[in-house]
Amino acid sequence: MKKVVLCILSLTLVLSPGIICAAEPVTSQPTPERFIYCTVCHGTAFQGNRSLDAPNLSILGTWYVKVQLMNYKKMIRGGAGAKNHVQEMQQMVTALDEDAIGEVSAFVGTMKSTPASSTIFGDSARGAKLYQSCGTCHGADGLGNETFGAPRLAGQHDWYLERELVSYRNGSRGAAEGDLYGAQMRASISMLEDEESIRDVLVYINTFNQTLNKN
Repeated sequence: MKKVVLCILSLTLVLSPGIICAAEPVTSQPTPERFIYCTVCHGTAFQGNRSLDAPNLSILGTWYVKVQLMNYKKMIRGGAGAKNHVQEMQQMVTALDEDAIGEVSAFVGTMKSTPASSTIFGDSARGAKLYQSCGTCHGADGLGNETFGAPRLAGQHDWYLERELVSYRNGSRGAAEGDLYGAQMRASISMLEDEESIRDVLVYINTFNQTLNKN
């Protein structure tokens, strides 16, 4: 209920003329009306919103946004037992056909926002060692690799990455049939033995160049 209220309030701010939020990043172009509901949680520049569990989409490539929206559409993500914010995304994507998913993914790919701020503390030197195997797919500088289905990490909110890594480890993400890249992530996460290891690797990821140029 709290999230619903927050979303309604956010939508009111987005649609009300003359209301300006100084903290909001500037978008490169106006959001088409048919996609305005995406900005309710993800922000007008798709920069993310921690209070609504919404990640930064603006740093992700068009291809990755499309893959994940299709995963929601196919119930590979957002099925029974998923967390509330994941189920909410699945419900939102239900109304989109494949053409609309391609269109919104392409639009998100045009957006830019300010780099995410660090919120996690840990041992960056230890994190650098732990990240070596991560870099095989995500790149030494965390810019991602479409061939390996690996999204960009540089510039993403560390609180979101932490949540998703924990979800891979406990099986609430990546365990669904058909989620091949999710299964790979679940296998890879075994090297991060505990929450301290996760925080350390995320602190190292925060050191990457966070200029928001797309792959």
